Amino acid sequence: MDFPARGSANCTPPDSERQWEQGCLEQVNESCVVALGSSSNTFVDASTGNEGHGPGKLSVRVDGTKIVQIVNHWSSKASFKDCVSRSAEVLFPIKFQSMEQKINFFALQALCNFGRGYAKAIEQISQRSFDETQIFGFISMHISSGVKWDARFMRDIDLATLADNFGLPLETEEQAFSGVYVSKPSIFKDYFLLIQSVLRKVADDLVATGHHDFASFLLSAFEREKASTHGILKKLVDRVVDLSSVFHDEHELRQTTTDQEDTGTPFGDKVKFYTNAQRLVRSVILNVNGPWSDEATFMEEMNCFSGLADSTLIGVLRRLGIIQVQDPRIIDVIQNEEEISGKNPEILMRCAAVVAIDEIVLSLKRERSIVCSAWQIDMLLRDLLSDYKEELVPQVAVDENKTPVILHKSRNSIFF
Repeated sequence: MDFPARGSANCTPPDSERQWEQGCLEQVNESCVVALGSSSNTFVDASTGNEGHGPGKLSVRVDGTKIVQIVNHWSSKASFKDCVSRSAEVLFPIKFQSMEQKINFFALQALCNFGRGYAKAIEQISQRSFDETQIFGFISMHISSGVKWDARFMRDIDLATLADNFGLPLETEEQAFSGVYVSKPSIFKDYFLLIQSVLRKVADDLVATGHHDFASFLLSAFEREKASTHGILKKLVDRVVDLSSVFHDEHELRQTTTDQEDTGTPFGDKVKFYTNAQRLVRSVILNVNGPWSDEATFMEEMNCFSGLADSTLIGVLRRLGIIQVQDPRIIDVIQNEEEISGKNPEILMRCAAVVAIDEIVLSLKRERSIVCSAWQIDMLLRDLLSDYKEELVPQVAVDENKTPVILHKSRNSIFF
């Protein structure tokens, strides 16, 4: 995979070259709201032949009625507040030799949390979910080799090591003719090549900034920013985005013709998500007891994170009826499992996920005087369909056909 040159799409350049008055995270929600209201999110209504911005004309929309229904349902359940306020720390059966090693482990595990377009194939082979397989792979590497998770490891990682630890084959055998089989690359080879390319790219960028691992980078950035009266975590995200083009999660909607064909012409301003950067900082902050844990405003600082606009969150929100895809052509693209990486359908659904999380937070406060943060609702929704949270799934939000959570096919995207 080819990445843009480092610094070519910076959200937050070094202070001497700073181009933005706002930090990265202040731009996320605003850009998503604008995108959902743009003409790129409209389609021709076959029943009238007209094009417009009414609820029936939006390709992708957030259903406010469904949000109110689920908020009312949640507020009636005693377990809701416990689920939202639970510890977000992930407890793995492994030991770390130092705080730095633990930072590096969670940073790289978060960095490589992409590739859900392979989820169906992974489940068929490993009998585990995508997330379980990904966590299993990192734990296996940690236990088997005690890696330091530093830039050297990131540069030297090979496909065989990834495949062995993830428990997925690099090759498969295919029958050429009766009794004769030939080896061919498996579907997972491209997945591991994508992980390998991302790790090597970020390793080079870390070394270029004078750091040998993420721990060194994040601890140094925190020391520089801790004198700020507020917004430390936001600035950490800015630093991560500025580190590498791998974190430049910015996209352009394209103008479409009346038959919804992409003309390739950019429309409006860039839409910004910074999902990978947010996931990395959030994971490290929540799982590692570092210098940031001593800050009196720690939990208040966490309010800066938006929902992480990836396939999992979109799938759950669609399952609940909160995100609605109304354009028949986009529905066909999803059902036919066409590649949508970086295309309008993916961008619009990601925008809807960010906006939906914010609307849920606002509705909880407005309707039920329940105060929580976007990151807490994001994490709750990801766990929502597990057994112990089944009661938090309102029947009014579940369609009669019990449609499963759809993980959209985006195998080429490192952001989705």
